[in-house]
Amino acid sequence: MELDFKSEVFSRLGEIVKTGGLYEKRTGNNETYKNFIEQFPAEEIRNLTLDQYCMGKNSIQGNFCWWLERGLEKTLGRYSPGNARGHVLYKDKSGGIFTHRTLTHLGPEGALQYTMKLHSVIANADARSDYSWLDNADEIFSKANVEPLHIMGAGRKLRILAVYHPDDVIPISSSNHLGIFLEALGYPKNDIPKENQPFARMRLLTQYYEQAKQQFNAELTPFGFMEALYSEELGINPGNDAVKPRKDNDDDDVEEIVAVNRMPLNQILYGPPGTGKTYSTTNLAVKIADPEWYQEQSDEQDGIPSHSALKQRYDELVADNRIVFTTFHQSFSYEDFIEGIRASTEKDDNNIRYKVESGVFKRICTEADRSIKSGGAIGLATAPTIWKISIGRRHEVEMRQRYFNNGEARIGWNSTGDLTVDYEDRTDDEQAYWDQQKSKNRSTIRNFSERMKVGDVLLCLKDAETVQAIGIVTSDYWFDDAANRDDEVEYAHVRNVNWILRDINFHILPINGNRRLVQQTVYELDRISWDDLKVELKKQDYSLPTDDSIEPATLIDWPPTDRPHDTEKKPNYVFIIDEINRGNISRIFGELITLLEPGKRKGAEDARKVVLPYSKETFSVPENVYVIGTMNTADKSLAQLDLALRRRFSFKEMPPEPQLLEGVKVHGVDIGEMLSVINQRIEVLLDRDHLIGHSYFFPLLKMTSAKEREAGLTRIFEKQIIPLLQEYFFDDWERISWVLNDPAKPKTQRFILDGGERSLDKLFHTSIREQISERRFYVNGEALSQPDAYRGILVSTRNPIEAGATHEEATVDAES
Repeated sequence: MELDFKSEVFSRLGEIVKTGGLYEKRTGNNETYKNFIEQFPAEEIRNLTLDQYCMGKNSIQGNFCWWLERGLEKTLGRYSPGNARGHVLYKDKSGGIFTHRTLTHLGPEGALQYTMKLHSVIANADARSDYSWLDNADEIFSKANVEPLHIMGAGRKLRILAVYHPDDVIPISSSNHLGIFLEALGYPKNDIPKENQPFARMRLLTQYYEQAKQQFNAELTPFGFMEALYSEELGINPGNDAVKPRKDNDDDDVEEIVAVNRMPLNQILYGPPGTGKTYSTTNLAVKIADPEWYQEQSDEQDGIPSHSALKQRYDELVADNRIVFTTFHQSFSYEDFIEGIRASTEKDDNNIRYKVESGVFKRICTEADRSIKSGGAIGLATAPTIWKISIGRRHEVEMRQRYFNNGEARIGWNSTGDLTVDYEDRTDDEQAYWDQQKSKNRSTIRNFSERMKVGDVLLCLKDAETVQAIGIVTSDYWFDDAANRDDEVEYAHVRNVNWILRDINFHILPINGNRRLVQQTVYELDRISWDDLKVELKKQDYSLPTDDSIEPATLIDWPPTDRPHDTEKKPNYVFIIDEINRGNISRIFGELITLLEPGKRKGAEDARKVVLPYSKETFSVPENVYVIGTMNTADKSLAQLDLALRRRFSFKEMPPEPQLLEGVKVHGVDIGEMLSVINQRIEVLLDRDHLIGHSYFFPLLKMTSAKEREAGLTRIFEKQIIPLLQEYFFDDWERISWVLNDPAKPKTQRFILDGGERSLDKLFHTSIREQISERRFYVNGEALSQPDAYRGILVSTRNPIEAGATHEEATVDAES
């Protein structure tokens, strides 16, 4: 199609580039660039060695990947591969060669040869002809004469072409940015090539460059055009929140992605029904919770990871309590969200007890607060629970020391038998012994055998205010059948434990709310997190080991400048609230609405905490908890949303995207175009909050035969679209018929018909009939299966079919 160069943005760009200077900078004349080309000419890059290619630990100065990413930044603009895997091979911190998993079977040398053959094809492509064939991976594999094992991401391919053709290719290495610039310059959004076609996008943007050069500045260069596009003055810079600030230390691996560094801690996706808000939370939640996995998948698939892979990772993160999903409704309360008093009974006890239970949001905040930056070296879980344990009676020092030396934690009640055996399968004596136990004892035993997990932390009691040992659980529960041996009674319920600190006198009151430890043998210390414990240990001059090879009884001096994990981030947690606008916000959040603010989060400069009304515990919201809400604007508009919530959340609109239905035709009707026209009518008759989302029609994408799609469209209209319009217009059938363009169609093709079994003339006397208008409407079931009923939705009222025109004559372009 012929491009239109009359947009306001293109005109402003012209005024910018007329100033010359930076915009006339020619990369090929730059000495730095010349040095690169002399070292790595396009025709010879197939023959690079691993040392010449690889960045990373102890890499040689001026290697190929360093030049692409850093050395050419001032002459060709910024390029980041996302993470180290974007380079396919690199030198890791151990000094070895990391190779992309799809090429590991080739070995490092073979993987390099494979990779450079692909690089060579792109570098030697003719940049002055149509190079959009580079979007086809099979074409590149064929020209490189290699098997289709792995293709670089779009950014890498764009960078290689621009590096070796700086006078012809605009140095932009993001397909997404290319699309944004095309749209800003006036190119029709629906006609922009897909994101996995970066070279087709580059070809189009190059036409704008060539026009700007001809119209505004004959000395304009591709580099200068790029600088103008990203300039603050033009104001269309897409930004780059997905990349970390660059580290200058070449000994480090290539920077990993931080897809969430500047993402809002609280955000709401809002839009009318069917726009994929809830569906999108899967992608967004995984991107936040596990950005490294997300980027690795994106690199491998040259774009957004497949939904099946995302959903699998999402389910894994849900199982790990890193993502929590809930839905607000009218009955949802503070007690469900934060904490409340609940009646409960133990498994084997019918007595009712009332206790304070945490709600869904408090639970994820507790889990996130307990999470640690890194603890794998000493066996910590991602979010370890802290337990108080008493091992033996006070005078049983020798027994306790034996358990410490053996790397064990044991408790008594041997006569219960093995608790991994179902109650019904235990002996009569074991069942009777269990039944005799008080509820507190049963709770203690269950804490040790069921609720305690590998990676949790044990604080072994010395007295009510002092801890004598700290250990990390390293095994599941097991029962020692030989506990009664040599006339010496041993405790039989066992957990293996790595006792990392022993023979200490650690005062617990400062981190336990000034509360003394109680006599119960095993219980959770829910006020204490691992980070709290580390800080207080340091205050009391105790240091933790950093490696599991350290002897348990040894106290290690931990130099402040040599702490390997201090700069790492805690893992992110995501709390998803579906239909957030359906809940009573004041009732659900209560006093905690203030704590959601980034500046009021735990660890922030203005951090705040509150005392909860039921448990009397202090509570704050950790900085690694991200809240994502979804909001259906048909239920409640943005303007009606609780003001306190609006001030604390960022909002992202998710409008209908008919272009996603591109190419889907039923009865010869373009479904995307039909949806667009229907929505335009709704917006005129009602508002933009009540549009119809594209996802209602997504089932048609999976249907292969015309007959199947026709039946599918009938079902969608009958079961979803018309009922939704009834809801929107409060059964104002006349307006519903206007939305479907029924007045422009013959009666038999109208979806909505008026009247009933008897006419008004037959139902009422003439004197009454004149005072009554027809208010009876019904859905015309026959029209739902008629092709012209759907074609007529796009028919112009200026050329109605019922006026005698054929369908072809009456149908007009959607733009008319």
